[in-house]
Amino acid sequence: MPGPIHSILIVDDSTIVRRVMRRQLEALGDFALYEAVNGAEGVALYMEHRPDLVFLDLTMPVMGGEEALALIRAHDPTALVVVATADVQRGSRERVEAAGAWRMLPKPIHADVLSTTLASAYALLGG
Repeated sequence: MPGPIHSILIVDDSTIVRRVMRRQLEALGDFALYEAVNGAEGVALYMEHRPDLVFLDLTMPVMGGEEALALIRAHDPTALVVVATADVQRGSRERVEAAGAWRMLPKPIHADVLSTTLASAYALLGG
């Protein structure tokens, strides 16, 4: 997918989830892909690389997704963050939306949903 999405950060403590998302994203375009195993590492990678899009799990060791989202948005209010989680409770959705998440997607993220999400991000970023 050409356009304004050049880099993507995947933050998830599951090696399998990161591997599947990486493969799906590689099939959709030529992106610089960064991976983090917890929220603290994700925030550090975000600050270093400023990716165009972030996929962020909620439940992780060291630092969870809600705290990581708050820190990323505090440093960059325009950050495009998709929370990808198995926790789809209404309270969780309300908290991450209030914290500035662009979208919340249930895991596992299927390839067609990932493709649609990228197309929406592309349009939002001016593609």
